[in-house]
Amino acid sequence: MWRLSSRPDSISTGAGKSILIDALALLLGDKASSDVIRSGADRAIVASVFELDSRARKVVREILETNGIDPEDETIILRREIASVGKGRVFVNNQPATVGVLRQLAPHLATHRGSVREMEGNQQPHSGVGTRRERSLASARSLELPEKRNR
Repeated sequence: MWRLSSRPDSISTGAGKSILIDALALLLGDKASSDVIRSGADRAIVASVFELDSRARKVVREILETNGIDPEDETIILRREIASVGKGRVFVNNQPATVGVLRQLAPHLATHRGSVREMEGNQQPHSGVGTRRERSLASARSLELPEKRNR
């Protein structure tokens, strides 16, 4: 199972944690902002392939079918495009979707374990203190992706 450490000091400074966490948050339906777009670019693209464990497959299939999206067998492909001007776009399995679909899928692709408050020494990451990136990093420290299982 791939996990983000609950001990932030266990990952080297400058290892790109915040970039990965922000990208994952966008793929799971977090609010997008044009500040994630590199200077001089007209858009940012974030994409990932998730392998579904046996528990998630049925629920994910139902969510996709309900939203008119063709499911894959054991994976799901998420892509999000954030535009500097106008609306961004979302794709699930290379088919147009909405941020709402990403939010429906999120609990089945990643879950929180433990309390963010416990990991942050009773600080509240969403209290308006710190930058968006710092709050995102604090929230995602307890993030766990479903285990890749042998078939």
